[in-house]
Amino acid sequence: MNNTLLKPIPQAVLQRKLLLLNGNAHSPIPVKLDASNVLSEANFPEIRTIACLIAAQRWTDEMHSPDIFTEPADWFAARMLVLNIRRLEIAPHNLKTIKTAILRAKTFATQHKRPFRQPEIRIVLHQEDNGVCPIWVAE
Repeated sequence: MNNTLLKPIPQAVLQRKLLLLNGNAHSPIPVKLDASNVLSEANFPEIRTIACLIAAQRWTDEMHSPDIFTEPADWFAARMLVLNIRRLEIAPHNLKTIKTAILRAKTFATQHKRPFRQPEIRIVLHQEDNGVCPIWVAE
């Protein structure tokens, strides 16, 4: 019999944040929120950069640039990569977008030899679509 003690695997403590989607630091907050748990996407220029890089991979020199270059899945993929989102609350109608975002984030991370941890997805039936997305990140 082996008397080796098993050491517990340390678990990250997750902190719930509200992410303002496409938010600008100078714009009014769309709902009344406690500022201590709010993240504004405008404070992370890396999100915009990575979303555009992910979108650019779908286009070739022979194609005309579309009117809107990025898609919502590009933005969610970039948010996952930059913020290292561990858990994400979404409405059921966003599930397809999130699945696409996860694939794009995995691909981008692999291409650039960056770590990627797929976030846990929680479907919330009564989530309002007000430009705010509840996320959990490690402290």
